[in-house]
Amino acid sequence: MTDILEYLVSYVSPDYRFIKLRNCTYRTKSDVLAVVFLYDGVVESKLDELKTRLECDFKKTVNLNVKYKFEYRKSYIDTELLRMKVRNFLCKEYNMMTIGMQSDDIKAAESEEGFIINVFISKQAVEYIPKTRAYQNFIKDLHDEYFCTFSFYFNVKDDSADEESLENLTKHMESSDEDGRVDKSLRVSGIEYYLGKPIKERPVKIEFLKVSAEEQVTGGTIKFLTRREYTKNGEQKPYYTFVLDDGFSKVSCVFFLTEKTKAKFEKLVDGTVICAIGVHSERNGRVGLRVNGISFCELAS
Repeated sequence: MTDILEYLVSYVSPDYRFIKLRNCTYRTKSDVLAVVFLYDGVVESKLDELKTRLECDFKKTVNLNVKYKFEYRKSYIDTELLRMKVRNFLCKEYNMMTIGMQSDDIKAAESEEGFIINVFISKQAVEYIPKTRAYQNFIKDLHDEYFCTFSFYFNVKDDSADEESLENLTKHMESSDEDGRVDKSLRVSGIEYYLGKPIKERPVKIEFLKVSAEEQVTGGTIKFLTRREYTKNGEQKPYYTFVLDDGFSKVSCVFFLTEKTKAKFEKLVDGTVICAIGVHSERNGRVGLRVNGISFCELAS
């Protein structure tokens, strides 16, 4: 049933992209299909006019000879609610690894690109949790329910060391070869130009991107691709946010459409593997990659 809204957005009306299907429950005794929608605050002002169209299109698509009952709930999350949800999930799903976890071990901040969550936990948990299906499903559920991008970073907790120093040391150890040298290169193959600036430099792993005004190249898999809008000179202009994941680290990305790049970029989907060139900069206290060019590639195993 959750695919119905995706179909309606793609083939009926893009206005529905800020509405999600929370659940459907069929009540046998009353022969009623109870449908719960979540909506983002972006469409709150025009929700009433969307309801009639949406319910009509939904009924046509489902095509069941039953009564319908529709309910709408506004989707909302802030950093405190997010921290609580993350902590509850971790303690429930990985209880043996999270014994003694404190509220301060989870830090969350909101940026224009979404939410960034840092979790400080044991080394064993850092290596294990991000690889599990339960964790991947949890991130997807957050994204589906709250219309936001969530970027998670797991850090080894060590009360005797400064968190930033420890994180840098961990990255250095995990990225060193047998001679102790740090391998910053991201191993890719089959680079094929797609749009924007071409890729000429060898890509680096996401964790080695530097905050700089100079362009850098990295790569990974596109996740949580989301279309957004901003206002410039009274005109609504589209842009996209997404997370780039190279298998070890993630970075929040933003791409501003132009007339030359719009048609091509809007064909990209979650799961596409790319090399990206852009400026890795800080804005409003958060760091992210402003992408200027994309090429297809394959990540080496």
